[in-house]
Amino acid sequence: MKIYFDESGQTGCVLLKKDMLNFANQPVFALGAVIAKDDNDERLLLEKYKKFKEKFEIVGEIKGSELTTRDRNEELNYFLKNILDSDHFAVNIYDKKFYLATLLELALIGREFQRSHTIQFYQIASQLSFEDDGFFVEYCRYVENPSPESFHKYLVYLQNYNYKYVTTEYNGIKLTAQAILDGKNEELFYDDFMTFGWYENSKISNLINLNALSELISFVKIGTPAANSEILYVHDKIDAFESTMKSELLQFGINISFPHENEPELLQLADNVASIYCHAYVKMKTLFSQKKEWAESSEWDMSLVFQLLAKIKHENIKFTVPIPDWAAALCIEQMYSPGYPKAMRKNIFLIQCINKSNTKLDCIFLHINL
Repeated sequence: MKIYFDESGQTGCVLLKKDMLNFANQPVFALGAVIAKDDNDERLLLEKYKKFKEKFEIVGEIKGSELTTRDRNEELNYFLKNILDSDHFAVNIYDKKFYLATLLELALIGREFQRSHTIQFYQIASQLSFEDDGFFVEYCRYVENPSPESFHKYLVYLQNYNYKYVTTEYNGIKLTAQAILDGKNEELFYDDFMTFGWYENSKISNLINLNALSELISFVKIGTPAANSEILYVHDKIDAFESTMKSELLQFGINISFPHENEPELLQLADNVASIYCHAYVKMKTLFSQKKEWAESSEWDMSLVFQLLAKIKHENIKFTVPIPDWAAALCIEQMYSPGYPKAMRKNIFLIQCINKSNTKLDCIFLHINL
């Protein structure tokens, strides 16, 4: 088996730049995977991709970002219909604020809570993900310079912060901050946060690329009997992080390569998949935030979300995003399907789709918890 990976929305480690979030303009990270189960599988994938390029007289490489432009609609439609399927592709969609929210929870509340109260853990992370940028700026500011003194100030910030969506009764972040402050135990907990020094390269922290890759590998391997040593992992070149990603994954028997010459063409295909999915998901989120999800002008973009989910299937997409955004994608899968009445594309009917989506989410969470 060979698995090829490429990214979209890459902004480096999720940190600060000039006292602002370095991902403000690219809040979503996507990792696409192309899965060739054997040599024959790989040959068939390459033949389909070659036929696609020949049909549209594409010479050399075409980036996924090009396929999402209006003048490439014909190429995109062909790509969706004739290349994508649910057997050879997988995607990890990663919300960067959600990523930071989970890091905060793990450091402050602990991994045992995540394991024993999985749904509650991700509910809190989801709610925190919708806080303003300033909330995450403070988190990044702390992890860049942790100490008992700066931790005390950060705990006071977390205790006094005006949370928008998490009630005090269920706010594990605020309650834990209060408990540590009351016990004056800052020195026992201040260094539990992921910060510089966690990886062999002391200049790297909050490496979402590695999180997304390791999670997608595990996701793809569910139900696959092959050992890591039997799988060839190939990732598009990413100079700044290759050494760290190699050394971290090697501990689990994962030997991954980052070819810089004679790049395999299936890496280009992985780029196309990651970029298209990232574009569609971000566009969907934007339309919901603008309350234009049912507007006639949004039909093409929302229909693209449906087509992507219909081709790869949600079972092959790891939504590492706030639960409401995950549910929204599953609702769009239903409400923009060809058989769904256009007249029912309204908020009043959204609750019906959410109820159906929650059943899918509950099953997935149950599987994770087990």
